[in-house]
Amino acid sequence: MNYLKNHKLLIVVSFILALIVIKSGILQSLFLFLLVGAIPGSELSVPPVFMAIGVMAIVLFISLTFALKIKTVAETRTSKLKTHRLPQRRYVD
Repeated sequence: MNYLKNHKLLIVVSFILALIVIKSGILQSLFLFLLVGAIPGSELSVPPVFMAIGVMAIVLFISLTFALKIKTVAETRTSKLKTHRLPQRRYVD
């Protein structure tokens, strides 16, 4: 039952935080920056070439992070399988 209460609390807190972010305009400013390059609070904007380079760098970083995570998990699984297949010792020292 405690598990269910924790989930309800997490959902309520997430909903409140999402509502605060939406009403404050942070989300809109972030989307404008990512789509157009408009810097919030000023009339300046980042050139499209730099925005494209930045977005590609972010996508590359995220994909490399996931690839390394998947590789680590796969290596852990194979090492566990290798040690599992070894014969057990007959005599304990």
